[in-house]
Amino acid sequence: MDTVRKVVLLFVLFLVWTMTLFAQPAGSSKQTFTPRFRPVLQINPAAGPITIDGELDDPGWRSAARANHFVEIFPGDLTPPPIHIEAWLTYDENNLYLAFRIQDDPQKIRYSLRDRDQIFQDDFVGILLDPFGRGAWAYEIFANPLGIQADVLRSASTGEDPGFDLIFKSRGKITADGYQVEMAIPFRSLRFPNTEEQTWRMNLFVNHPRDSRRQYSWAAISRDDPCVLCQFGYLKGIRGVHSGRQVELLPALVSSQSSVISNSQDPESGLNHGAVHSEPSLNLKYGLSSTSVVDFTINPDFSQVEADADQVDVNTTFALF
Repeated sequence: MDTVRKVVLLFVLFLVWTMTLFAQPAGSSKQTFTPRFRPVLQINPAAGPITIDGELDDPGWRSAARANHFVEIFPGDLTPPPIHIEAWLTYDENNLYLAFRIQDDPQKIRYSLRDRDQIFQDDFVGILLDPFGRGAWAYEIFANPLGIQADVLRSASTGEDPGFDLIFKSRGKITADGYQVEMAIPFRSLRFPNTEEQTWRMNLFVNHPRDSRRQYSWAAISRDDPCVLCQFGYLKGIRGVHSGRQVELLPALVSSQSSVISNSQDPESGLNHGAVHSEPSLNLKYGLSSTSVVDFTINPDFSQVEADADQVDVNTTFALF
């Protein structure tokens, strides 16, 4: 009888232990995922040269700071992304260098060889920079898995300006386990304070269109805070660099010539060629400081200027565009 009681007791203890084990929350043995609000990344100068070719084996990447712990901001709300994301950042006296390594199914990656600023339906990665840290405006610099570029200037008050174009280099490639992209952003293309050490507000962004247009962010973005730029993280450690203030000359020449048939009744009569008309123009841009630029134009091409027709707004539901 004692033996039976011992067996029953052991069975009960085993049952209690099993129920306790399986009653633990899923993932309780792992570290809990915690979004990082306003993270800080300290970067160092590149350990060697970096060639923008889509490969990440250059000596300069050895000293690059690693940014990880991305969060999904749409449609998920500060949840862990379903893919692995890592970004590398470093710099030299001329450029800020940025690289992304994305682990994803290569067969599902969306990319296309297309014109600049036409990649927003693709997978793409990039950086958002607010060099003055005021939350008023920021550069948005992106590239798709082939390195095709896109950039906008984002204002907290007026939204995004897609007509903005920045000079930078980028290349990307599809890998066996995803894709990788590297960029070189010249400091002379950016405007920032004239100080020995820079402290910029920064965010890193990944677009992942699959069942939904999933978006991942390095800095956690709260939907309860209407100021997105105010929630960027911090990029620190850039020293001894200077913003470009050189003169920029953009000459242009528009020429035209028209011809008419000599005899409208005779298709073989040949053409009478009119005179060639040419219109030169010149745009001169000079940077006075990191916050001021003077722009002179002689004979501008007004076909590139968009003017809105007057509209009258009376008791309408939506704002005019």
